[in-house]
Amino acid sequence: MPRKPQHLRQQALEKRQARIHLPKQEENDNMHPIHVIMVVGYFVSCFMIYNFFQDVELSAFQLLKIFCLLVGIGFLIPIKLYRKKLTMSMYEYIFFNLLGFSTISCALLFLLNASFKDATYEETYRITDIERIHKAYILSLEEDAYADKEYLRIIRDKDNIEKRGNQFYSISFSDGFLGVRIIEKKRLH
Repeated sequence: MPRKPQHLRQQALEKRQARIHLPKQEENDNMHPIHVIMVVGYFVSCFMIYNFFQDVELSAFQLLKIFCLLVGIGFLIPIKLYRKKLTMSMYEYIFFNLLGFSTISCALLFLLNASFKDATYEETYRITDIERIHKAYILSLEEDAYADKEYLRIIRDKDNIEKRGNQFYSISFSDGFLGVRIIEKKRLH
């Protein structure tokens, strides 16, 4: 079999390389520190949100609505503002808003709410029924108090709760800076 001339082999090699050629990373790409901050901020914020969420009067659906609102606010900031200083692609913009901006903002809102709170007040209800489900007790309160908010009536085995009886259930609240009530203490007496 005759060999191809040198220039044809060189052209075939260049065609093959052009097909699999990946664009080189830009020399002045300055997004790496932003990626690190975004990922670290995401995990720290998720941990903070989880801890704050256990102590506020919010349902999971309300938390999801707050998160979606913050995602929407993040997407209102145009990418061209970021591109003035950063070499941000559209994918990085989407991930930045979903993982970075929205979770960090949500954690900061919870922190702001908990930092500036009003005086504590207590609500007391008579317990009409106690139901054991797995590792928790769900209380039924008089006049169906908090019937739609089971997360306020549930007592888990791992909860730090003051127990002196089982006829009354008291919840101590304080109003947070942003209007979200903070659960200070639960007690049975």
